[in-house]
Amino acid sequence: MFRPKRIKDNIELMDIYNTICELGKAWIGEGIQGKSLVPFLQGKENYHHREAVFSENWYGRMVKYQNYKMVYYPGKPYGELYDLTQDPIEQDNLWEKLDGSKIKNKLKDLLLDWAFTSEDPLPLPARLGHQDFTPPHMKLLNGRSVVSDRQPWYLDDLIPLYKQWDFKESGKLR
Repeated sequence: MFRPKRIKDNIELMDIYNTICELGKAWIGEGIQGKSLVPFLQGKENYHHREAVFSENWYGRMVKYQNYKMVYYPGKPYGELYDLTQDPIEQDNLWEKLDGSKIKNKLKDLLLDWAFTSEDPLPLPARLGHQDFTPPHMKLLNGRSVVSDRQPWYLDDLIPLYKQWDFKESGKLR
């Protein structure tokens, strides 16, 4: 149906599902966060897919925006920030050099916005025999360890990131 092409825009792996569903005229479903790549395949001129792309794992969160990539490690005083145009193999970490810069603040804003808006709105399926293999997260309660009901990427983990920002709005962080 389409000729192969290289896409230089920001795309994410989760966009593949939406693309296949749209091509097959299938219902995408609720709670899906991907975006179809069909406009690229159809050759739509000046189509811009995503402002930024994100990734997460157990130790950090990443945002790529324009030619910059930032990795934030919750609770750590350090991170990674690269200009991918000047440094495509990520050898020159600009985390401290760009402290307080417009681009670092923009990347932090994008990461924070993503953290608040990317939760899956659908509940986890419950079925007989279902076993959750997610490692339990522990917390200290009355001098002993108990299983926490919070996920590791919880909004409290963003507090170190908030403290680095110069908020223009008045008010308190809730």
